[in-house]
Amino acid sequence: MTRLVLLVLAALIAAPVTAAAQSWRAYSYPEAGFGVHFPAEPTVSNGAYRTSAGVSVPAVTYAASVDNVAYAVTIADLSKTDMAEEAAINDAVKTLGQAGKITVDVEERVNRHYGRQLSLERKDGSRSTLAVFFISGKLYVLDGKALPPDPVARSNRTSRFQQSLSFINP
Repeated sequence: MTRLVLLVLAALIAAPVTAAAQSWRAYSYPEAGFGVHFPAEPTVSNGAYRTSAGVSVPAVTYAASVDNVAYAVTIADLSKTDMAEEAAINDAVKTLGQAGKITVDVEERVNRHYGRQLSLERKDGSRSTLAVFFISGKLYVLDGKALPPDPVARSNRTSRFQQSLSFINP
């Protein structure tokens, strides 16, 4: 009888974890040149991206929020600027750093494309895992942001989001 109770309890505890794990799905955006996993259906919105020098360019953001974690991929069209790859990435890192303290800043490669991976402790108490790439005149900024309270407890989700990024036919 005790063994049966333990099995039932284990199943009840595992069920929400399994359901949450199954909700992640791969989304592919060939027209935008990338794919990524989101835990919910993302919305797509047009807006603007501002460089550290104050230049505003068109941008498209793919975003979803689930359980105090915000997931977003922003693609800024820098093709009409004179920014080269390294300068665009450095500028994005500088801009992101204005929101808080960068605690990790390492080079990264995804599908042979150079970029940077960042961890950011934001001034508002949230924490972000970020990836920044510049491909064919477009700046890609992926941001998995765990919101207060206790953003550290949700950091595994932001890392999962960041690590799912891939580029399609860039």
